[in-house]
Amino acid sequence: MCACVCVKASIVGYRTGKVLSYGVRNKFCQICALARKRRRTPKRHACFKDFEGASTKMETEIILEGFQASEKMHKVRYLEVVADRDASVHNTLVTQAPYGPWELVRKIDCKNHLFRNFRSWLIDLSKNTKLPLPDSVDRQDQRTVKATKQELLTLRAPVRDNVLKMSVAISKASTHRGKEAVAQSQEAARLLADPSTSSTVGQPAPSTTNVAHPASATPPAGPSTSSAHAGTSPEENWVKRLEKAGVWKEIMSFLNKMADRSCSLIHNVNNNICEIANSVTTKFIAGKRIFYSGRDSFNTRCGTAALAMNTSGQFRRVIQKHMQDGESPGTFTSQHNTLKVSKLTGARKRRALFMESRQPPKRRRTAAGPDEDYGLDAQGPEDEDDPQPLPEVEDVAVLEAKIRAHMDAIDKSRERIEEIMKIAQNSWEGGPPRSPCARTSVDKHYRRRA
Repeated sequence: MCACVCVKASIVGYRTGKVLSYGVRNKFCQICALARKRRRTPKRHACFKDFEGASTKMETEIILEGFQASEKMHKVRYLEVVADRDASVHNTLVTQAPYGPWELVRKIDCKNHLFRNFRSWLIDLSKNTKLPLPDSVDRQDQRTVKATKQELLTLRAPVRDNVLKMSVAISKASTHRGKEAVAQSQEAARLLADPSTSSTVGQPAPSTTNVAHPASATPPAGPSTSSAHAGTSPEENWVKRLEKAGVWKEIMSFLNKMADRSCSLIHNVNNNICEIANSVTTKFIAGKRIFYSGRDSFNTRCGTAALAMNTSGQFRRVIQKHMQDGESPGTFTSQHNTLKVSKLTGARKRRALFMESRQPPKRRRTAAGPDEDYGLDAQGPEDEDDPQPLPEVEDVAVLEAKIRAHMDAIDKSRERIEEIMKIAQNSWEGGPPRSPCARTSVDKHYRRRA
């Protein structure tokens, strides 16, 4: 994504599933590039290069443009956005404020991306072979240090084996709290209290899971004490060993991050519809295996993909009627459209039948790494590790007083700088000070040899 010369982003309605707005940014123009290579002035043409800067900022600029044009296009305001944490889109929407400073856009984190990040943190923790020693360990006692390091390596296995169970525990807790007939703020508050107060979720169910201790809820079974009772012995509790080794503190920090997103978890929403729109676009641009960004081909294909998304595959009929002043397509075009729709419907039905038994193929994944505009390090309006709520809008008089105080401080700083410059000029009336050995040093190092 970071090395792309063209990017397409779209805004899709959560309830309608239709593309409300889309945009394309291109950093390349074939005619300009060819003229630059030949060291000539490009001929007069419609240049399709419309972006300068990092490729990771393209998506943010497109989404901001869609929000700014929402009232003009659809007579609505997008006050809530379901998005992931892979880009600094929300930070830009908050700072730019397309609907004014009094009506900020609220972000709801995609549940799938939250759990993906949570599982990634736990997997990275289980792979870490250089975990720090706990503070209670005496560094001078080499025997204790060696035993603690061995214990840290041993505890990686239960963490790795319980990644999915901890994720399911949080998911079930959010689902249970979301079904309660109380205000949404109370639901989020109760879910926020779950990981820290050891409250169990889903009391009527016999197989409830303790959210505060997911590693101890269903850890890997320990060895049985006798062959007669093999498999029926109580499961080993790893929490005490994890706490003693200092690993439990790391796990709780991950749980606290998820608890801070309780407001988003209560909504139980995702942005899968946007991923579907991207997959439709990929079919039209051949997965970027063919370079369509030289001229207008990439823009046209992205527009056709958005039209296909909104018409459920009937884009050929819509284009035909638009180009022929409302005249319906002919017999062969209608038969072709009907055949395409029937094939699509049949494929969806077959996919639904075998969805449970189908295993996705393994693919090689490559990534250029995150930055401030895209990835896990994308800048947001609040810190990822210690999120704070956005500040409430203050009174206008209070804001004006703060602005005046800030301007007064700037004026005083400017006066102080001018005063220092005057003192320096008075002390350097005879010119800047010179070292008495300056000329000697120059003659010594740069004199010509006879």
